[in-house]
Amino acid sequence: MNISQNHMDAMLPPDFKHLLHISCGEGEMIRGLAERHDALFTGITEIRDHLAAARGKGIGKAEFFLGGHHSLYFHDSCFDVVVSSDEVEDFREIHRVLTPNGRFIMPNNGKFFSIRSIRQMKRCGFERFFHEKGFLIAHKAEA
Repeated sequence: MNISQNHMDAMLPPDFKHLLHISCGEGEMIRGLAERHDALFTGITEIRDHLAAARGKGIGKAEFFLGGHHSLYFHDSCFDVVVSSDEVEDFREIHRVLTPNGRFIMPNNGKFFSIRSIRQMKRCGFERFFHEKGFLIAHKAEA
């Protein structure tokens, strides 16, 4: 994921307590966030070598697990923020693990959703799904 720290910080709620990063790779984004925010971080990856590398970074406020977004083995409503570095096809698990006012962030090609991808979301019905489930969609202008 190629997102600047400033872009990510702008999308995070100021008082978040626990963030889940899906497809966290080797944990670089979590390491940067942990240096700047007083919160807990959880990362999951489907690649065993990435998991070992992430765990090897010794990030005190972070835990890393093997897995993907289709079956999140976490309790309901336990994350304030969920970030996915991969495209997500099924949002039910993400919705389940987010707190009622939680925030879901999914970058698109290294940037946040572009106007084009928001239009694609509307055509595919994703925006309606999000609204029905209580999500608020924030449109991020591209720099």
